[in-house]
Amino acid sequence: MAGGVAQRSVWDRVRRAGWLLVLAAGGVVLTGYFVVNGARPPVDPLSSASWVAWWTADSRSALSLIVSSVLGVFGAAASYFQIFLSDAARQNMETIVRAVATEGSASAARDGASAARGAVADAKLDQVLAELARLKGGGGAPVTAESTASATAAATRLVADGGEPLRLILAGRPADGLAALRAAIVAEDRSHDAARAARWRELGALTYAISVRDAIDAYEEAARLDPRDFATQLYLARLYARAGRTADCAAAAERCVRQSAGDYERSFGLDETGDVSVARNDLASALAAYDEGLTIRRRLAAADPANAERERDVGVSLAKMGQVSEALGDREAACRSFGEAATVFAALAAAAPDHAETVRMAALAAAAAERLRRSGN
Repeated sequence: MAGGVAQRSVWDRVRRAGWLLVLAAGGVVLTGYFVVNGARPPVDPLSSASWVAWWTADSRSALSLIVSSVLGVFGAAASYFQIFLSDAARQNMETIVRAVATEGSASAARDGASAARGAVADAKLDQVLAELARLKGGGGAPVTAESTASATAAATRLVADGGEPLRLILAGRPADGLAALRAAIVAEDRSHDAARAARWRELGALTYAISVRDAIDAYEEAARLDPRDFATQLYLARLYARAGRTADCAAAAERCVRQSAGDYERSFGLDETGDVSVARNDLASALAAYDEGLTIRRRLAAADPANAERERDVGVSLAKMGQVSEALGDREAACRSFGEAATVFAALAAAAPDHAETVRMAALAAAAAERLRRSGN
């Protein structure tokens, strides 16, 4: 209300100024005609020759007339707009101001609401991950960077979808929430295999570190619906290894290598193949698989030197080769592999000192290399 009154009083003052402007312009016109140097207007105002003759004879008074006429026209036009259109102009201005203010408030409200929704979603995600962590015991698979990323992505989807599974988990009943999620996936439309496979993978990711059995069930369902998905076969190989199902692990690892879309995936398949060979005590085959994977990973790291994950993969392959070489009795090769792994992990730890796993790997590799050096002496 106060803003409207202030605007209206301003318009009223401008309106009154318009009248004064008209009067002043009239006075200037009269002055131009009768005061300045005894001005004499043209005998025939419609004749251009008369105007030229007048300008030639008395340019000062002619210029005064032109200036005063322009001022008069300007004053008349200004007074017309102020007197007859001021209400409409004021209303238009107020409308524009209100629209701008409303849009600004709406935009700010939208931004604020979006930020609030993001904060709420983040809080729910943190709570979901915390509740699921309470279920972790000895029945799950070892946590890796890949499994953590997959679980976080699956939990993010769970928060976005909402529903009964999320409600139960947030209520402190994570086991019931996972059971509800499984029931919901079972009840989904069976005509969309790819979408259902993705949902089973999400359930597998959420249960990976909680229950090997439940995670295997979920990933097996995903593999049945989408048998060529690399990540499904990779996690199945790791889960089968954890469950002691060596033959199934070997088959899944073979599928990883065979179905890999490129060198990056192939290097992980070779890692799993090497792990299976170690479990079978076929150390020569394990060393060959790790060495082939290391060659690929060195090439990938060289092509992308700023990618810390590529360097980390090199370090992992080197550490595995060190373990197998030591088991084969090749201390020199083992010491060399562990030493290079320690260098790789130390550089990564220096760049990210808060990454506890990298710091731990650097310390372990350095200790192994030092132990082998001392034993060799």
